[in-house]
Amino acid sequence: MNNQMRNTLLMIASAGSAVGGLILILTQILSETKDNSILYIAVMAILLSYLFNLIRSQANRKDDTENS
Repeated sequence: MNNQMRNTLLMIASAGSAVGGLILILTQILSETKDNSILYIAVMAILLSYLFNLIRSQANRKDDTENS
């Protein structure tokens, strides 16, 4: 897998999990339940998005230093 494809896939995964987390947060806000399990899942999805973005940026930084 080349660097550009890996970068694109990580960006799509990061954006998808961030949007999913935001949708789950809105679902929790608009729901009338007192259960916070949806909120916990939403926070995990947003953290996963951050992790994908961190991996992508570290790989890009590594590639930039190797090409210099």
